Amino acid sequence: MCGICGIHSLAGPPPAAAEIDAMLRTLRHRGPDGEGRWLDGPSGLGQRRLAVIDLPGGGQPMANEDGTIWITFNGEIYNFRELRNELAARGHVFRTASDTEAILHAYEEYGLDALTKLRGMFAFALVDAARGRVLLARDRFGIKPLFYAMHAGRLLFASEIKAILAVAPDLRAALDKEALALAFALPYIPAPLTAFAGIRKLSPAHALVLENDRIRLHRYWNFAEREPAPMKEAEALERLDAAVSDAVRAHLVADVPLGAFLSGGVDSSLVTAMMVRHAEGRVRTFSIRFEEEAFDESPYARRVASHLGTEHEELTVRADAAGLLETLVDHFDEPFADSSAVPTYLVSRLARERVKVVLTGDGGDELFGGYVDFQKYRVVDAMRRAPDWLLRAAVAATRSAGPATMRTRLRRLAERGLLPFPQRYLRAIGLAEEFRRLVLTPEFRDDARSFAVFDGLPAARGGDISDAMQLHALSVLPDDYLTKVDRMSMAHGLETRVPLLDHHVAEFAAALPVSLKLRGLTTKYLLKKLAARLVPREIVYRPKQGFTAPVERWLRNEWRERLQDLVLSPRALARGYFEPEGVRKAVALHLSGGVNWPQEMWFLLFFETWMRRIVEREGES
Repeated sequence: MCGICGIHSLAGPPPAAAEIDAMLRTLRHRGPDGEGRWLDGPSGLGQRRLAVIDLPGGGQPMANEDGTIWITFNGEIYNFRELRNELAARGHVFRTASDTEAILHAYEEYGLDALTKLRGMFAFALVDAARGRVLLARDRFGIKPLFYAMHAGRLLFASEIKAILAVAPDLRAALDKEALALAFALPYIPAPLTAFAGIRKLSPAHALVLENDRIRLHRYWNFAEREPAPMKEAEALERLDAAVSDAVRAHLVADVPLGAFLSGGVDSSLVTAMMVRHAEGRVRTFSIRFEEEAFDESPYARRVASHLGTEHEELTVRADAAGLLETLVDHFDEPFADSSAVPTYLVSRLARERVKVVLTGDGGDELFGGYVDFQKYRVVDAMRRAPDWLLRAAVAATRSAGPATMRTRLRRLAERGLLPFPQRYLRAIGLAEEFRRLVLTPEFRDDARSFAVFDGLPAARGGDISDAMQLHALSVLPDDYLTKVDRMSMAHGLETRVPLLDHHVAEFAAALPVSLKLRGLTTKYLLKKLAARLVPREIVYRPKQGFTAPVERWLRNEWRERLQDLVLSPRALARGYFEPEGVRKAVALHLSGGVNWPQEMWFLLFFETWMRRIVEREGES
């Protein structure tokens, strides 16, 4: 895993070595083991390397035999040995034992179709001088990031936004108000948008092809096109066991030590158990402990570690972690509302002291129906089938009848039933609508109203529970959860691998009927049956807790003064996005316990810090 960057000139000046070096300096944390650069005419590529496979021979950027094709690559290709054998049989000559070279020769042999042959996580840029083509590509679920911008007649691209800003600082000046408004609704910025109007994310499962001075985007894989297949439960369980086992086995390829994040939840416990099944030595596991019992899953992690015989370590996260806020902002480059970034950053730092690679359980909830929100959405989905007049009547009735809390909940359900898909699902998982109405100006709120950015997603055209699950996997997962894990782990030069998002597992999951994912009040029905074979049942069937930090208490106590000083400052209130009196009221309500808006308060704090450090460059020398 690495940090990559590059420049290709169409009408502007050719890239200079100093520009590639400036981009590389911002990515040093992603690749502490070395760097490389290549420049030739209109093109320049750079890479900061985290050496995991073929330590002596995998340096980049890398060329094919005759030097007409160059690549800079971030990620891991788990089937590279099989690809290598297939391509060698077709006459290709390999000079290294790296997975990078397998991509080069696969492209030579299959062109853009090579993307469908790659099993792994990846983001890469490839320059094909003979065809006059530049290719950017990102893996199927967006595990690895890739950003790009057209600026002054040149295509700029990199693993992180900061590398693009290093050579195009004027792009800071134009913020994307639609993206920022969506961040206050979802709460993340969905691809292809970023906080900066001139910079875009390459969406998961997409390639960008620049050829004949024209850019075209190409989707090469469609998770949502798989139709559920009739399958008996016993057969499905055996096939799931085989698929997950094979995925974890494949994800163990490395020439450096590996470990696992173990929260004590179903997904991380299952991945760890499969890892123990296949690993040659004793598996190392890492987890977080909170002093606040309601948030602490460490006893469950210890129980699983003891059952599986792993070498387990844990770290206690305390409220003084608030001091990390500026560090987190610097790594995300844009507003990010998920406060679990704090423990993710810390557990990554712990793991990096022992290993270079960890496996995680991310993706299990999205693919196999693990969120309680999916159960709630089934109610909303049922309500939408009622006539609009009946839903409006229900909204009106809930304004006066019954206890206040119940009225609010019923009204929200009825209001969501009136919304088009995907809004009726995304609103349910985003920031509180009451908070948004109170805090945001009507004009800023309107920028997020259409949700038009989701129109291109395959899952955005329907609206049943399967569509909601696919939408979560195609948008929330890459742009929130995987973004968090990538930035926080790579802040320490730690590679994270996600075997439950292996595309073979994903395609199997997409073909499962909903009844094998959600059954009664049981979420992740089939995946839990598999996990129960390997870890204690009391771990598998305990109530879902989630990987969250106790920011609710921290914001009312240790972080209270900081929240007030930043968010209520004249500078913050004058930005034009907020109703000043509404912000004051929202903060007061939360601090007094009148409402519980921890995520909303965290985001206000993060947003103002981001404006000062990233946009206004406060504190830079």
